[in-house]
Amino acid sequence: MAEIGPVVAALLAVVTLLLLGAAVVALRAALDARGTGMTSIAVLAPLAEGARLVRTRTARARPAEVVGGALLLLAPAVRVLALPLAGPALLGAAPGLGWFVVADAIWWVGAGLLAGRRVLPAALALEAPLLLALASPAVAVGSVRITDVAAGRLGLPLAVEAPVAFLLILVVGGVLLPWAVQPATARLGGSARLLAGAGAAAQVVAASATASLLLLGAGPGVPLLVAATAILGGVLVLAARRFPVLALGRLARLGVVALLPLAAVQLGIVVALSLLAR
Repeated sequence: MAEIGPVVAALLAVVTLLLLGAAVVALRAALDARGTGMTSIAVLAPLAEGARLVRTRTARARPAEVVGGALLLLAPAVRVLALPLAGPALLGAAPGLGWFVVADAIWWVGAGLLAGRRVLPAALALEAPLLLALASPAVAVGSVRITDVAAGRLGLPLAVEAPVAFLLILVVGGVLLPWAVQPATARLGGSARLLAGAGAAAQVVAASATASLLLLGAGPGVPLLVAATAILGGVLVLAARRFPVLALGRLARLGVVALLPLAAVQLGIVVALSLLAR
């Protein structure tokens, strides 16, 4: 079958991202309604809420809030567009892991527009271990190209060699980053809330897709990657419900006290294994 062009691949990626993001919202609504006997109706509730927000006058949302919400939705889109899906990525024939850093920077700019400078400590504390987690697979394969990292080493998924990095990419990107903007999103109205909510749901999908492709080797091919992403996304939604949403200050402390040391140890182990393998 002929390889599809980058624009078509990009459209496919964005549509899939939005559909899986909608599935995340529907799953959350169904879990919230569990025990009430109205689960099937609750799944449709986000659609009604989205329609209501679209009809809400944009005057209720400040321009900075609308831009912030749009950036939260743009960030996971950039992350997904960097993944080689059904053809060459729109961001280049061989995009590097640096695009994930760009996506996170966009996310935190959007978060800053919504919550102010209070997000800065949490942003620094969460991004540091996330960068080390991204460095682990890059060191393991000796390349920062996403296609090389996705290929793994010795035919094994990199999650076998770097399980902590896998969990950090998944949990920080799919749970903690959305938590950082959840209180600010709840105070929004109109299109700003719709965009921010869609971005938070899409971020769960983007983190799951990143972990699936880079560390589980769920590729090449769209069906396998979508299936792995859907499974991991569902696991993230279920797992996140077991813990209270952490405030920005606690997220910052969690990043510095727990996540950063774990990421550093994982990177050290990967470096040692890489040196021994030479």
